[in-house]
Amino acid sequence: MITGTSDYTPSVPYPPWAIHGTCRLAPIDGWESSTNSITMRQRIPDWPATLVTEWRIDGPQTESRLTVHAEEPTPALLGWHPWFRSTIDGTQARWSLAGELAARDGALATGEWMTWVEGSRRVDDAFYVPDGRVTITWGARALTIRNSDPWFVVFDEREEGVCVEPQNGPPNAFDTPLRGEPPVAHPGAPRTMTTTWEWR
Repeated sequence: MITGTSDYTPSVPYPPWAIHGTCRLAPIDGWESSTNSITMRQRIPDWPATLVTEWRIDGPQTESRLTVHAEEPTPALLGWHPWFRSTIDGTQARWSLAGELAARDGALATGEWMTWVEGSRRVDDAFYVPDGRVTITWGARALTIRNSDPWFVVFDEREEGVCVEPQNGPPNAFDTPLRGEPPVAHPGAPRTMTTTWEWR
């Protein structure tokens, strides 16, 4: 195991990327790594909390875990924003899930739900997925994303990529709760989201 501290701050140009989030530019305060894992700690800017990010690789499966440790009650809406190529070796990506789509008015959810019919239209929408699983396929290749929480946002409105975002709550969860309580971390009760990414 290797440990260290760092004042490293990620520096990635924004356009054309969709990078966003409270911790995207927060310095990495400390880290530990081994041959197949890494753990990083970041003080969340302007919040009384620390984010711990963990990655572990085991063959075709990678596990990621996000945990917010709070000194007082703190909003802890967690998620990833990965993009995947629309085509691999000329094969078009298809994604599938078993869930409901959150209806929206403009960018904000209305609180109503729609039954999702696969392939019925392009989306930039939040989905409630009870089994916490979305699969993307490119012919014989497949990536299955399993999330500890039943929330995903899917974006496929651009030809070059598809974005499947595992989250622990819907966008705007604190102003417009859709199902359950908004995710909050408390002292002694951190908020965690675990996601596995498995290729076949």
